[in-house]
Amino acid sequence: MTWERCGPPHEKVLGQSRLDRFIAPNFRLNEFSGGVLLAQARKLDTIVEAARNNARRVYEGIRDLPGLHLRHLPDSEGELGSAVFLGFTTKEQCERYMASMKKENVPAQPPAGSVILPILPYVEKKVTVHPAWPSFNSERGKSIRYGASCCPRTIDILARFAGVPLNPRFTRQDTDDIVAAIRKVYPTIS
Repeated sequence: MTWERCGPPHEKVLGQSRLDRFIAPNFRLNEFSGGVLLAQARKLDTIVEAARNNARRVYEGIRDLPGLHLRHLPDSEGELGSAVFLGFTTKEQCERYMASMKKENVPAQPPAGSVILPILPYVEKKVTVHPAWPSFNSERGKSIRYGASCCPRTIDILARFAGVPLNPRFTRQDTDDIVAAIRKVYPTIS
């Protein structure tokens, strides 16, 4: 039997899906992806060390900026160093910072991967893969309200932070350019 004829396994029991995609459907890696992952895993320590070194150079290069507000790092030694995030008093300041950094050819962006589940449309509207999915059908699930009003402080905090992404392949010159751009732009914003 081919996949096209039988469809996803849950459709046999529950019927057609209501969503195009859904977080955490429990997919498994295929053998090819596993092989690539294994090869990359052997390089992991080297990649992490390079990322951390780049982040340290940027942090050291900007640490003395007046009024600097960095993202709190509870474990600075364990920090991966994939980005250096700066905080601002307002969302508008943050947006001006990102626009000004772009003019310096150094991208800055809001936190990525920080998914605020209550404001995702399918969570806010309580739409699941299938109407019988239990998440929102229990008494408690039906009573919970989602949306921006659930987490205004989190939304506000994330809207006031922008990070410069760092790549483990960046050279010293790349990190020096990032430091120079931050040192030029940040004092004009805050």
